[in-house]
Amino acid sequence: VQRTTKRGGGLVVISKANLKMKHLQSWSPNTSFELYLFELGHPQPQPILCAVVYRPPKYNKHFLPEFSEVLANWAARYERILLLGDFNIYIFRKTFSLRFHQPCELFEFYAVG
Repeated sequence: VQRTTKRGGGLVVISKANLKMKHLQSWSPNTSFELYLFELGHPQPQPILCAVVYRPPKYNKHFLPEFSEVLANWAARYERILLLGDFNIYIFRKTFSLRFHQPCELFEFYAVG
């Protein structure tokens, strides 16, 4: 995701040329997180939706509602989804960590490892 209004990092997806990928959307302006969406295995009958997310460490009250809306939108369209990224979730802060996991579990997303 190319940043035009912010300094620093950002998102990048790098793959071998033999992987079939289709860029769907880059999203970050006016939101609490950055998002890069692409299909892996396109045009298979059921490609995998890959979502690469970066959430800045500074608390933003809009993150959970915005993130839940994105999950609901894409979970309704894709059976196979892979969520990757840096969510800056501090697992030892129980309240925020639990609120983050609720929408994930609702759409049957679970942490690996």
